[in-house]
Amino acid sequence: SINNDSIFKAFNLILVDSNSDSDIKDNIFKVKSNNHGFIASINLWTENYGNKISYNKFIDIEGVSIILDSENIGNIIIYNTINCNDFAVVLNDGNNSNIIKANSLSTIASSNILLVLNNMNNLITENYIENEFLGIFLVINNNNFNSISFNEFCKTSQDISIPKNSYNYVFDNTKYFIEDNE
Repeated sequence: SINNDSIFKAFNLILVDSNSDSDIKDNIFKVKSNNHGFIASINLWTENYGNKISYNKFIDIEGVSIILDSENIGNIIIYNTINCNDFAVVLNDGNNSNIIKANSLSTIASSNILLVLNNMNNLITENYIENEFLGIFLVINNNNFNSISFNEFCKTSQDISIPKNSYNYVFDNTKYFIEDNE
């Protein structure tokens, strides 16, 4: 378990290969994510199973906040508050049966949640997504059988982008419009 209100300012947290049952919670990340050659505040590289990333705060992150790189299965990303200038959560290649739930995500220059390729059976639900660009972006057709439901979108130019001929379950997402009185 990695907690006790740790504050990460200089280095990133990386679970390299085959880690399971880690509980990463109650931390504050203020990392400039491009430091030391790493591109994410939390990076699960390969074959990490059953890890939980919860109740963390990512504040003004320059780069990606959380990446599941490849073949990560059954991990839970829940109850995090993320403010970054790149992707908030990225599933890169071959990640299956992960849960991204009840996070508050705001980004400045990119999509909040990105699935790149071969990601299947992931649940993306009950997230609050605020972004002037894309909310959730599935890049290539091999992202299939993912469930995207009950998310709230605010200020997004496009809520969800999914390629044609992909098979995903998208339902009961809500778009909020906020009037600017300036």
